[in-house]
Amino acid sequence: MTRKIAIVGGSATGKTTLLTRLEKQYTHRNDVVFVHESARQFFTENPHSISFSFSVQEKILDLVLENEKRAMAKHPRLVVTDTSALEVMFYTKV
Repeated sequence: MTRKIAIVGGSATGKTTLLTRLEKQYTHRNDVVFVHESARQFFTENPHSISFSFSVQEKILDLVLENEKRAMAKHPRLVVTDTSALEVMFYTKV
């Protein structure tokens, strides 16, 4: 059974720093997979997007789910994510 830990928190609170440090510490473990922040990935690949539009948040959510699915396909014992699908909801204006 795979367990998942999502590192969540406000902007600039150290989520990515924590994930990076954990990743370095557990680099030798094949049964632990790390998923980096999907929103950061999206905005790096799409620098002209408006960050709080519903359509952009929907694309980020799709990327979150895709990245987590890819991690789970490796059948690890543990997946550690920098944020999660739940966090996308907090940035979505309905």
